[in-house]
Amino acid sequence: MSLINKMLKDIDQRDRERAENARTTSVYTAGRKPLPAWLLLLTGALSAVLIVYIVLLIVSAATATDSTASRAQEPAPRLAIQHHLDDLVELDSADENAPVTPAPELAADSPQQSVAPVLRPVAEPAPAVEPMPQETQPATEQSPQQRTQQSPELEPVAEAAGEMRVERSQTTPRQLAERRYRQGMADLEAGRHRQGAQQLHEALVLHPEMHDARQELAVYYFSRGFLSDAMRVLEDGLQQFPGQPELLLVQARILERAEQSQAALELLRDIPVRLPQHVDLLILRGALATELEDYELAVITYEALTHWRGDQGRWWLGLAMAREALDDYAGAISAYRRALDDPSLGDSSRSFIYQRKEDLL
Repeated sequence: MSLINKMLKDIDQRDRERAENARTTSVYTAGRKPLPAWLLLLTGALSAVLIVYIVLLIVSAATATDSTASRAQEPAPRLAIQHHLDDLVELDSADENAPVTPAPELAADSPQQSVAPVLRPVAEPAPAVEPMPQETQPATEQSPQQRTQQSPELEPVAEAAGEMRVERSQTTPRQLAERRYRQGMADLEAGRHRQGAQQLHEALVLHPEMHDARQELAVYYFSRGFLSDAMRVLEDGLQQFPGQPELLLVQARILERAEQSQAALELLRDIPVRLPQHVDLLILRGALATELEDYELAVITYEALTHWRGDQGRWWLGLAMAREALDDYAGAISAYRRALDDPSLGDSSRSFIYQRKEDLL
């Protein structure tokens, strides 16, 4: 403003000098009047105000540009964050049973959608916002109406599963094994050997104590020429049930039929004298011992049998032959006589006994 005043003072000074010098102008302009001083002052003031206004516009535009850039670099406006926090705080004071929905202004206004991820790095103290239980409840729990609609479908499944369990509990493994055994025997008799052997295997898996199925399976393998398979089946059974008489008997007879009498006798050599459980084993051991000329073992075996049952002429005959081989003639004659007391003894056996008694007397 001082510059304008100085210019006005210079103009007034020049006017006063012209008046003092009484200068006149030689040019006359009709209708032209000199401008008053107040108009000049007003013009200068308006010009100054206009200049100042232009400068302020430029400065404000630059400031607005800088503030816009700084706001773009900042995470989010403080006002928007505070507004979002206020909404969350209002949710805490709301009814617990009321469903929680996002604030409509945040969902509608796209620039404010980035407020939620920006809340985490804010360092200024803010009200603690804890997760609402109602927010996860719709995802993990079902309404009573939904549970009511689903329950009729679950009940038949549970009932069906229960019926299956009851059916399984009513049938024991032994009963299932007996079914497999009967089916296997029927298949073998009908010539369906593979199916029959498979059924016998399944019977043993269900009930390993089913020795009848194991014997039949071993006999089947032996009859088909698979001696090693038959012996393996029997040995597996003897490992599970050591000293089982039925399995020992079948194994010894298979070895005898396979012309391995010595192996069969060694299998039966150490069996205990336990009657009547081991009667068949002792009969076979006595016959094998006599055949292989192991007369001492034959005497021990037949003495045990005749002591248990004294009415069996064939056992007395076997004892008499073993004692005669050991040069026990008196004992042999006594055994021959006891053999003749059995009326079921055959004619050929009787003829042989009479001949041996005459030779020994």
